Amino acid sequence: MAGGVLNDVMAVGVGTASGALSAVFGVGGSMLTTPAVRLIGASAAAAVATPLVAVIPSSIMGTIRYSRQGLVEWSLVGIIAPFGALSAIGGAAMAYHVPGGGKLLMLVTAAMMAATGLAMLRRLSREHAARAPVYAVIDFAVDDDPEFELSHTHKFVATTTDKRSDAVRSAGRFVRRSVEESLDDTTQRERAFLIALVVGTVSGLLGLGCGFLLVPAFVTFFGLSFRRAIASSIVCVGAFALPALAAHASAGTVDWRLGIMMAIGVLPGSYFASRFVVRAKEHHLQIAFGIFVTNLAIVFALAELYASRG
Repeated sequence: MAGGVLNDVMAVGVGTASGALSAVFGVGGSMLTTPAVRLIGASAAAAVATPLVAVIPSSIMGTIRYSRQGLVEWSLVGIIAPFGALSAIGGAAMAYHVPGGGKLLMLVTAAMMAATGLAMLRRLSREHAARAPVYAVIDFAVDDDPEFELSHTHKFVATTTDKRSDAVRSAGRFVRRSVEESLDDTTQRERAFLIALVVGTVSGLLGLGCGFLLVPAFVTFFGLSFRRAIASSIVCVGAFALPALAAHASAGTVDWRLGIMMAIGVLPGSYFASRFVVRAKEHHLQIAFGIFVTNLAIVFALAELYASRG
């Protein structure tokens, strides 16, 4: 693809938007940059590979910001990131054996985004219908464990059949079990390794950071708050991108000029958007995530169909 000034300007703008979305939703940003690169005129294979160049600085910026806030769950990241990165190498190698020159991968990506976004919105709808507005907000040190420190406030939502006192006791039991303790459980460790294998492979295969899969998985399977899931996902996304980028680069499918322009735009977008996440309400973040991923799936599919016409 010829690299003109207009394409460079468009790439910087796309990168800025990508960095913002990465910080807000814990994704790599390729969900936006991949269809954008396709529309700019890149081949389907280049559209899968090139956005990974911008994922890495976006991840670094988000990691620095969120780690300073104490939002990254390092015990979980320590399993998901390295094993997922190894899986991404295999996924990237598999990408060149999928028929269709990357077109099928683009459409599969759109389908996965739609399924994830709709699942998140359905879960929020069920929770809203099944639970009463009774909250027990716990922020304390457990009396029988003086070494216990609570890194963040946990909110436990009682069901309609719970009394307030029951909610407080249930919340107290919940906060005693940290993510580190849950990972001492063999089943939870195996689950973490399985998520690393699946998401890492998909990341390399599709050229995405796959935060749109990691964030719901962290919330659903490990009980992280949505904000902590976003922060932890950002770290993993960067780890997945490094080996995947190397594999795609060795195949010669990376448009480096376009990728570098997007990487330049990522930095301010990621910095300013991460400030918003630290202050935003959890419920609002979840709703925005579901709506964003679902609608972007439509854009993703339409962009590929438009680019492939004729």
